[in-house]
Amino acid sequence: MRLLIGGITLVILISLILLIPLATAVDYDNTSITLKKTPQFCYLTEDVTLGTISFLALHEWEKQLVLNNPINWKMDIKQITSMNWNECNVIIQFVEGMENPLDLGKTDLNENEALITIPLNHENKKLSSGDLLNSLTHELGHSMGLGHYNSGVLNDSDSIMSPQFEPFKNIILQITLQDVLKMNEKYEEGFQ
Repeated sequence: MRLLIGGITLVILISLILLIPLATAVDYDNTSITLKKTPQFCYLTEDVTLGTISFLALHEWEKQLVLNNPINWKMDIKQITSMNWNECNVIIQFVEGMENPLDLGKTDLNENEALITIPLNHENKKLSSGDLLNSLTHELGHSMGLGHYNSGVLNDSDSIMSPQFEPFKNIILQITLQDVLKMNEKYEEGFQ
């Protein structure tokens, strides 16, 4: 009996040791955008709730970045009534649904501009404010140059930058230390 218990313990320990490198080998996909100076984020909506969600998502990124490394992480956000790339580095727009009905958001990038599209509905159901906040916070990460988080563990959703989350679960995803460290790596001096 002791031998069996000891053998099981050894198997569990070896399994845990083999899994640790997978869980700590964090990687992010690359994206091409690099924002300069104080980036101007704009939201294209007259809806007060969606404007508030836009502010909260951006403010959470700014707060987490400043807490970890208090350099120039200033980000401005304002409402616009039409697409105006002369005023904005990043434009956030909300749409009824996406071309691909499985998408919970999309960011189109070039070298220093991004267009974020967030659906209000998913699979014919209205997304909650929390789901919209999760989607927008994730897409804002893309707009600042973060790709998808990959820990090597299947279905790992530790990071706001995980490639998927399940809507309608009443969960608010968090910006993790790994996300912040990757941003610090990309922008060593903040936004310059």
